[in-house]
Amino acid sequence: MGSRLSKAADSTFRIQNRLGNMFFKQTINTLFKADLTDILSGYRVMTRDFVKRMQILSKGFEIETELTIMALNRGFRIVEIPVNLRSRPSGSNSKISIVRDGFKILREMLSLFCYYKPLTFFGGLGLVEIVISFLFWFLNATGSGPDAFASTFSIGLALAGLLSISVGGILHVTTRRFQELDQRLDLLNDEITGAG
Repeated sequence: MGSRLSKAADSTFRIQNRLGNMFFKQTINTLFKADLTDILSGYRVMTRDFVKRMQILSKGFEIETELTIMALNRGFRIVEIPVNLRSRPSGSNSKISIVRDGFKILREMLSLFCYYKPLTFFGGLGLVEIVISFLFWFLNATGSGPDAFASTFSIGLALAGLLSISVGGILHVTTRRFQELDQRLDLLNDEITGAG
């Protein structure tokens, strides 16, 4: 993968593009425990094995995000090579809309994070809901008097948190089973290809 943001690269970025790239890079590195420098680069070389095993569903600018996350999730080796990005020639316009395309990339990242790591996603959401419900309960209990709305909201939020954690657990088991099935199909495919 070509890295325009590598220390060895000499790239010219508009400030908003550089900040967006840094935000998305850091988000993916944190969520998927990676150490990449440029996840939105379109400069990519892929092995036949990688192409054969990937089912790409993205149709737009967010395809780089999907390729990167799928490679990380499947354990493919990613090698970054510094590439230089030059500024656009005068008179040419970028097709990138920072807000629209940034939102698409963020949506794709969250969607794939939810898909590949459902227990982390829903479990984290559930824990946040439970903590907020306890804060509401504590503030209500130490206030001037019990408030029926605050009590009901606190209980409802705690139940929503428990439900979210349960959903995360169920989806985690389901995802794990599909990953095992996927791995077996890959092994079977390798055996068939090797025998032929």
